[in-house]
Amino acid sequence: MDLYRLAQGARWPRPFAVVPVALLVAIGCAVWRPLLLVFAAIWAVMAGLAVLDARARGRHGLVTGALSAGLGPIMVALIARATRHHVRKAGRRLRTAVPFALLFAIAGGAVAYTFANAVLDGIAFTYKAPSGALAPRIQEGDRIVVSKALLGRLSRGELVAVGPFAEAEPLLGNDRVGAVGRIVGMPGEWIGATEEGALYVCTQVPNILEPVTPDVPGCTFPDETPYLTSKTAAFGPVEVPAGTVFVLSDDRENLSDSRTYGPVPNGALAGRIIATVWPPGRIAVR
Repeated sequence: MDLYRLAQGARWPRPFAVVPVALLVAIGCAVWRPLLLVFAAIWAVMAGLAVLDARARGRHGLVTGALSAGLGPIMVALIARATRHHVRKAGRRLRTAVPFALLFAIAGGAVAYTFANAVLDGIAFTYKAPSGALAPRIQEGDRIVVSKALLGRLSRGELVAVGPFAEAEPLLGNDRVGAVGRIVGMPGEWIGATEEGALYVCTQVPNILEPVTPDVPGCTFPDETPYLTSKTAAFGPVEVPAGTVFVLSDDRENLSDSRTYGPVPNGALAGRIIATVWPPGRIAVR
């Protein structure tokens, strides 16, 4: 193997061409996590090549290897630019750099995998929809993209994934995503449905001895026709405490929602559902 030719992979300007590729793969990891192995491989290869190139230019390569393994292709590119005018020196010492190149490549791959996995978990992850609560938009088994980072300020109508919390553990278990649904109630509101199947939202507790109608002060009836797929059975009114939201299924015959496990604490929301990525025929932004 021609080590000098191999080391050219870390010579200016080649590493800068690798940086956008690595970034695109990193973005893809948020949608399809197995790409994380490709990202780690790119990071590892560039760290190893950086060590070989450093040795070819007469340096030990240990500092270059440590920086490249720790900071990845961007650091390799910066080092390549800073040393682009250094003269390459032939000699046997390049062959002795191979073990160090392999060591820093392995270290770089481990750093990339661990760091990226931790960061991606805080940004977005994919998960199989546990139920058809949001059918037909999201069917049971669809692979959805869930983003905690994009959850932001909660608002009515958002599609969310519900994670485990104490009150719902007997129903949802400890899976990362135990249910999916739509936010229909915000803190301080009272949520319920009439005998006719109309959902109402009240800013104060309604008189349970009287029918709730649009004429009742503080009560509104949101238009659910764009997403509702089945009639809502009468329930409530249920108070939505501070720090929680009330989540319902679009398919109201599916009871895997707040009617069963109660209002969801904000901290138990696994994230906002932003897309469906599998199967191919159902790929869509949500």
